[in-house]
Amino acid sequence: MGKKASSPSTTYYNWRSQLCSAALFCLGLALSPHALAATAATAATDATNASAATEPSASEKEQVAAKVMARQEAMQQVLAQGSKCVSNAPDDYNGKVWQIGTDNAFAPFAFIDAQGELKGIDVDLLAKIAENAGFKYRMCSQDFAPLLPAVAAGKLDGAMAGISYTVPRAQTLEFSKRYYNSAVAVVAAKSEQSQLQSIQQVMGKTVAVKAGTLGEDIANGLKEARQFTVKSYPNSMASMLAVFQGEADFLLEDYPVAVYELTSGLYSNLMIVIPRLPNVGNSESYHFVVAKDNKESQQLLQAFNEGLEKVIVNGDYKAVVAKYLPEAPASVFVSGNAPVEVKATAAEKEAAAVQ
Repeated sequence: MGKKASSPSTTYYNWRSQLCSAALFCLGLALSPHALAATAATAATDATNASAATEPSASEKEQVAAKVMARQEAMQQVLAQGSKCVSNAPDDYNGKVWQIGTDNAFAPFAFIDAQGELKGIDVDLLAKIAENAGFKYRMCSQDFAPLLPAVAAGKLDGAMAGISYTVPRAQTLEFSKRYYNSAVAVVAAKSEQSQLQSIQQVMGKTVAVKAGTLGEDIANGLKEARQFTVKSYPNSMASMLAVFQGEADFLLEDYPVAVYELTSGLYSNLMIVIPRLPNVGNSESYHFVVAKDNKESQQLLQAFNEGLEKVIVNGDYKAVVAKYLPEAPASVFVSGNAPVEVKATAAEKEAAAVQ
């Protein structure tokens, strides 16, 4: 969720390759015994290497902070010019044009690039879905936190921004078939890898999250029982920087977003220490959403689902994902008959119990 900085070094790419190989399992909905064994072996090796990791110097922290601030300022300057939009409707089109909202800082799914253009998996995928389903739309970017309330209130016809299913959200929103299998990951300093095996080990720590996300919901639902502090930030760049600078101990972030940010090469001492939080279950998948119990919105939802099935079959779906995540394993992709899963997960039940 942000623009890439200068090209990472060969060393960083080697580390990234090892990380992605160890974490391939986290993006699927099921794990094989062989994958678990391979991951455990790799994790043991990585833990040994992590013990030798050094804390970044004060000057390095300042340099990284300056670069991240520059990225954020550039993005804010673009946003100050107004919401960035894309549309497949001609200027003289008089028919129905659906108003769709998305995030402005959720790379690689939706973000403003260096040229000030709205880009990402969600942006390109919606274009292909609309083309195959035959509907017109206008997609505009905004901050994520007010996005879902705007859909629920009818200010937007729909939203597509890596939106996960949760029980509270389902009270006001209808979810499409899933279009991406993700995971909620934990990012921390490399030195923490051997010390952190589950979210239950963060007692007394500070956890960074992006405002309005599933990671924030999980953290807030468990913070009292687990006795940790939650700090919310407006975007992934800010939350990642907080962990890098030591303002927070850990970060809860969507796995593909965390990988994308870490490939910027800025955060030399950070890594994904838990690729997939257990018991998050169906909430890990991404969906398009519309307002609940709205007949007109149901037409859009049906058209989206029909278009999604078509792009899965014709290959457009995989091509779009591969464009932004070329190393994505097969487990991230959904099938044409993927159901809409609407049941409470173990994590949601636990969170509800401690609130």
